[in-house]
Amino acid sequence: MKKLLLSAIIAFSAIFTLLSVKGGYETPATIAELPINWGQIEGFIIKDDYIEVLSYKPPETVKFKVWVSGFNTVENQTDSSPCWAGSEYICGRDDVIACPRKFPKHTLWKIDGKIWECLDRLALKYDDRIDLNFGKDVEKAIQYGVQYKEVELLTYSLEYD
Repeated sequence: MKKLLLSAIIAFSAIFTLLSVKGGYETPATIAELPINWGQIEGFIIKDDYIEVLSYKPPETVKFKVWVSGFNTVENQTDSSPCWAGSEYICGRDDVIACPRKFPKHTLWKIDGKIWECLDRLALKYDDRIDLNFGKDVEKAIQYGVQYKEVELLTYSLEYD
């Protein structure tokens, strides 16, 4: 049991070191620098010789400023299938964001007092911001514009696409 626990701690350290949340944001250089305890692991699967962590709840103080904009599920802003973000159908949902590739899909965020789930990706040229889904309401996205604001990382999913 101690060997499994030690292996898991080493694996967590390696995983979190690789998952950098820096890149211009006012955050620790790596997830490994965040205080980690077993109470922050939200989902995991025990395998034969390791523990696969599915999601990690960082300390409540993980807040930083980032550019936030809006997008719409329309072809001229996305592609020929605007309702699909990978394998996820996002039309009709008002809680979906596109987030930078350094954050896994299903990561939860708090923006403007609302909980959002990262299910989509940004175009590479905008991969340093967060994009809120305003569905088909193009005017609402235009009114929202691009804002530099504080966001909060709630749950750091480890499920990469």
